[in-house]
Amino acid sequence: GRILAAWRLGGVLRGDAYAEPFVMASALEPDLELDNDLMWEGVGGLNAGQWRLWRLQVQFEVRKKSDGTPAELSALKKNLASRRALLVQLEVSF
Repeated sequence: GRILAAWRLGGVLRGDAYAEPFVMASALEPDLELDNDLMWEGVGGLNAGQWRLWRLQVQFEVRKKSDGTPAELSALKKNLASRRALLVQLEVSF
């Protein structure tokens, strides 16, 4: 399952300044018959800029797997099953 929450402050009209903090959490139980095989992810960040013109997004994410996660999922690229990352991106609208 996944849950996401975000709150936008400002940004009603095009060009208005705004800030939008957000958080997300998700979990995957790949095999209900196995114990200790949970995979989970947590994300938090902030979007800020001028509404519908540009925004800067800063996001931190953590992804982890339990020790009992099936080998098929652990054999994928390591960053798909377990990682920490800081992402920064700028988006512009024309």
